Amino acid sequence: WFTYRRKFSPIGGTGPSSDAGWGCMLRCGQMMLAQALICRHLGRDWQWEKHKKQPEEYHRILRCFLDRKACCYSIHQMEKMCWSPPQSSSASHSSAHLHRSALGRSKKAGGLCTGWKALLLIIPLRLGINHINPVYIDAFK
Repeated sequence: WFTYRRKFSPIGGTGPSSDAGWGCMLRCGQMMLAQALICRHLGRDWQWEKHKKQPEEYHRILRCFLDRKACCYSIHQMEKMCWSPPQSSSASHSSAHLHRSALGRSKKAGGLCTGWKALLLIIPLRLGINHINPVYIDAFK
């Protein structure tokens, strides 16, 4: 798992060198991304075993998450990727939207979907303000 860390090189050169108190969402994002990469490259059934030598691919994935500015999924890179002004999000939604019925009516749709690529799709959902909304409780049982 990824947890709070300290004494990494300051973010932005002069920023924080610890993520305690503010990095929880970034660390959760790192964990989801790392798990997706492990499933993609090592298979869904792969599990870490304490006394077993881990495959090089596993170590390669982990190195991507080291808290060094040059590592592609470090806290430094995640912090840069995750912040965007509120007004910019609406523009990105419109370009990514594909209406389901556009493909559903086409008899050629099956032929268009031959080059599938792996995708990690994260849909943020707030389950309630102070308490979990009761409509979601059955889904967690």
